[in-house]
Amino acid sequence: MLSAAGKTSHAVPVYRAPRSPAASPRSPCRRIDVPAHHSSSSEQILLGILALSLLTIVMNRVMVIGRSQVQLLIFSPEYERIRELILGEQDAGATMLPIEQGYTRTDSKAVLCVIPRRKLWPMREMINTADPHAFWVISEVSEVRARTRPLHGVATRLRQD
Repeated sequence: MLSAAGKTSHAVPVYRAPRSPAASPRSPCRRIDVPAHHSSSSEQILLGILALSLLTIVMNRVMVIGRSQVQLLIFSPEYERIRELILGEQDAGATMLPIEQGYTRTDSKAVLCVIPRRKLWPMREMINTADPHAFWVISEVSEVRARTRPLHGVATRLRQD
């Protein structure tokens, strides 16, 4: 097909909607030109899926930025000492959970603590010092809502007691 300039152009098949017999040239019901079915290559499809997946991952990370924290669930016979160290040295909160040990069926307590990721390494070192045989689970937490009073100064109060 030759264009007005005399150069060869590639024609794209176009679907032309049939005109309503009642439609005049000034009517809003004009003919709509829509490109016909255009096939995509498998590379384009894979690239689209990859882009969508990457965008989803990035958006999920951006939405929780600054709020992403780590949850520690600590099982140890030294739970009271670990609780005091968390409240004192780490200036973080701790929740004591009543548990029953599965093998011995004895009652005990577990320590639940949610901390910023930057405090994870010092917390792991502290737990290893308090009880090298402690069992703990670390989970990523995307959002924490709490109605607690600030913990600033808890370390000083614990040392005074």
